[in-house]
Formats: sequence, structure tokens, C-alpha cells
Amino acid sequence: MRIVKKAGTAVLGLSGDAASFLKSGATPAPHRFLIFGQGRTGSTLLETLLDSHPEITCQGEILAWRRIFPEGFLDRSSRGHGTKAYGCHVKPHHHARLVQGINDLKGFAHRMHERGWLIVHLWRENTLEHVLSGHFARAAKSYRFTGDLKPPPLELTLDPERIIEKISIRQGFLEEERAALAGLPVHEIQYERDLKDPAGRKVSMAALQARLGVAPRNLQTPLKKSVQRSFSELVTNADDVLARLEASPFAHFAKAVR
Repeated sequence: MRIVKKAGTAVLGLSGDAASFLKSGATPAPHRFLIFGQGRTGSTLLETLLDSHPEITCQGEILAWRRIFPEGFLDRSSRGHGTKAYGCHVKPHHHARLVQGINDLKGFAHRMHERGWLIVHLWRENTLEHVLSGHFARAAKSYRFTGDLKPPPLELTLDPERIIEKISIRQGFLEEERAALAGLPVHEIQYERDLKDPAGRKVSMAALQARLGVAPRNLQTPLKKSVQRSFSELVTNADDVLARLEASPFAHFAKAVR
């Protein structure tokens, strides 16, 4: 089962920049999109769903390596696939800012819009579960599970103060994303409403396919949900963590998992 189409696999580093110039004269996809969101927001799930459509190519995190001119690289990467829609995933802070050196996220997003790219803003409502997902993936030594692979029956012990700090960081990133995208005709995908919930996923994927100008399909993914147990079952000191959260500005996240 593929993760992205083999023909669209990105070449790493500077060799990727050089290879992209060979596609300069190829035809670009009529509809292009950037999945704009942090890691552990359901990005791989969304990428695999979209890439299961025969008229969509989704290349994943092609800005995870330094590019000489990122915006031009994205434009060239969208060429020559023979599909109606092309997209990739850009983590605003980690890819754009830290790897590519793009500090003006708003300028970047607005320039990509002007180049004809649709920004798909992907985010999670419950930042506690967002942070927990990252902890689980690191402890499991895997960020995705497919085929016969099953998530291990881990038990995590968390530092309540560190959880507060990580929630604050993630919330700050989300606020930066919203500020960068203000005023743009963004397509919103909220993980809990539009991907996690099967009924919501069906509706949201139909709307996104229409936005991308492709024929409606029942999209499929090889991925399995990584965190399959409740917060109290997974975290050995769940009561301590939740009590600390309830005494913080993030009490609403604790109530959602009680």
C-alpha cells in the first residue's frame, strides 16, 4: 500500500532542486494545494486519503529539506504529474521557518495564494491530545501504523509541567498560523470534526474534492489510528496531569478527556 504515488516521490536536498528544474517546461496541475499545519494534526491521514484519488498527487513534506528558492521549487514540483490536483504538506514553523528560513509566514502564505495555490489549514481542537499523540509516537518509535502493524500497549508517565509548556507552544503555533492566513480564502480541516469522525470525514473529503476540481471518490487510507485508548488508560499519572491542567488556562482540554 503506497503512502504517496511513486512517480511523485521527492528527491532530497540540493539534488531535489536541480531535478525540479528538469520539470520547468512540464504542464502544472490545474489545481494546487498546500496542507498548512503542524505535525500530529492528521496530516499523513489527509495526505493518504487525497493520494488514493487517481486525479490527485500528494507528495508529503517536500520542504523538510532546504531548498534554494522554496516557492519556485513548489511550483516546479507541481508539474508533470498528469493529475488534476497536486499538493504537499508544509509545517509552518518547522518547515517554512526553521528549515527554509521563512520568518514571514503571512507573506509566504499570501504569495503562494497569489501563485494559485489553495491553502488547506489543518489543525486540532484538543491540544492536550495533540501533545499526547507526539509523546505516544516517540515512545512507540513510529509515527504511523499500516498493514499488520499494531500500536503497542504503551503506558506513559507524563510531567504535568512539561505538558503545560508543550500545550502553550502548540497553541502559540496555531495562533501564528491563523494570523498568517487571515484574509485568505482558506479551506479549513479540523482533525476532530473532519478526519477523526467517520461521518465528518465523508462530508469534508467530498467538499475538498469539489474544491480541488476532481470527480468525487470514496477515499481510502492504509493508516490505523495510533492512540486507541483513553487518556486515563494510556497515562499512568492521568489524575495528576489533569488536576494540573484544570488549574491552568487549559482546563477545557482536561474536561474533554475526563
